[in-house]
Amino acid sequence: MLLTSCTHYYYPAQMNNNIAYRPKPLLTDTAKTSNYVSGGFVTGFSSNAEFDSYTYGIVDLGRAHTLKWMNIYYGAYALTGSYYNAQLNDSDPNHFHSKDFSNLGGCFSVDFFTHSGRADIRFLGAEVTYSHEYGAYANFRKAVSNQPDYYVDTRTDLTTIALTSEVAWRGLRDPNIEYAIRGYVSLTPGHTVAGYFDNSYSQNNKRSNVSGGGAFYFQYHRLFAILENGDMFHTSFKVGYRF
Repeated sequence: MLLTSCTHYYYPAQMNNNIAYRPKPLLTDTAKTSNYVSGGFVTGFSSNAEFDSYTYGIVDLGRAHTLKWMNIYYGAYALTGSYYNAQLNDSDPNHFHSKDFSNLGGCFSVDFFTHSGRADIRFLGAEVTYSHEYGAYANFRKAVSNQPDYYVDTRTDLTTIALTSEVAWRGLRDPNIEYAIRGYVSLTPGHTVAGYFDNSYSQNNKRSNVSGGGAFYFQYHRLFAILENGDMFHTSFKVGYRF
């Protein structure tokens, strides 16, 4: 308790959570190339899980191709939201209630799959996502980075690499319904875990961070919904349209 009351950790708003579910056509779909547009709401905790939190709205746009044994997806996204302080009290000179942030990003993913019955078993996939952060929260991290007891990742660029595994299938009674379940493990090179910080921390003492998460996908005709969970109780719900 003494340590957490004196020491403050701050990370990029999307730290460990810029990997997201990317829908793709089934092999049995008539259209083997589709566009997907979606919007949603995201909430979660910061690296100080018992303290700070964040919320943001997000819009995704992507295009996917399904070949005989491989899926390809590429797209872009934009988000805007707020980072909420619960750790710094009113007497702290750096106290704030909330600070805004926005991100622009892009992604590319590929899956290798085999088809069985009504299902595409996407047994191995890889995804790369890049995002750049803007706004008051990024400026705040830079402002406090050299202050005592503040351990801060000032970067505004995140590149995350993930390995994925997924099963997608068509409904038994209604062929217009599709489902998918996916899990992933991700790595954000060059960024740090709070537990690795100590008083000798410096910009040259960063460690990579490994994380993971899962997603559920539901599609009815051209409408779809995605529910995801990730690092630090990150929860995302999106709805979208396929065309």
